[in-house]
Amino acid sequence: MLRHFPLLAVAVPMLVACAGNLREYPAWMRAWADAVRPERSVHSDQRAESEAHRLPVEIQRKADGQHMVLIPSGTFLMGRKRPYSPNPISVSGGPGDGPFNGYPQRRVTLTRPYYMDVQEVSVGQWNDFCAATGREEWTITHAASDTLPATRVLWSEARVYCQWVGCDLPTEAQWERAARGGIEGEESCPDAPGDRDIRPRSRTGLYAVGSTDRNPYGLRGMCANAGEWCLDRFDHYEMGAQVDPMGPEEGIGRAVRGLRHVVGRRGYAMSDDRYGFVGFRCARVVPADE
Repeated sequence: MLRHFPLLAVAVPMLVACAGNLREYPAWMRAWADAVRPERSVHSDQRAESEAHRLPVEIQRKADGQHMVLIPSGTFLMGRKRPYSPNPISVSGGPGDGPFNGYPQRRVTLTRPYYMDVQEVSVGQWNDFCAATGREEWTITHAASDTLPATRVLWSEARVYCQWVGCDLPTEAQWERAARGGIEGEESCPDAPGDRDIRPRSRTGLYAVGSTDRNPYGLRGMCANAGEWCLDRFDHYEMGAQVDPMGPEEGIGRAVRGLRHVVGRRGYAMSDDRYGFVGFRCARVVPADE
């Protein structure tokens, strides 16, 4: 399975060293994932959350080998400091007649910590899932490499995958807090590529998962690769402070984040269409009794 994580393969020897500590973690986690030692400096907010709840900062899911990092609970400024344009990015080419772009900023509180995939789900992981669950008709055949993000996946199919590994798609709020990496007020993602980025791209303009820089929370490719499905329906940006927002009950398609390297910029796509530059990653909220 680790063939889909070429840049993370060096973490394998550390699994044995960390296995002795796994019994200290909650039963639901021991059955679902293995604790691993982060190969980076851990953000102070992540360390504090880890110590408060006795949770590992980084884990590896048993179902598909994907690494996840702990994203701390708390309050942050979500959205843009200034308007970008009157319309959102419409992945599907649909209408966008309103201030949907995340302006002005609002204060959002997420009451529970959660885990987020370090990188997008890859083509290889997706095809392994299709084979394991008898969904061969969902197999991705268009990609040039198993290491590219799994794109042309319907929103509902992406959600089935996340549920199969014991997770769900992230909400917009969860996605943006993770993408900001604890940095308030920035417009560009901390892991956005620079002007002289020279990493090899596929013919679709996408990078191999795991090949982008990490943001301060240890995530890769949040704004530097494919756009990503979110759980929320898409509609006007709700004004005022919010607690654990789940998005509107009705809207235009589903929210897509990670477009154009702008952390607060919103987009949307029709959930029953396939897009060559929309992928996904998964998230899991820590249960309230932990």
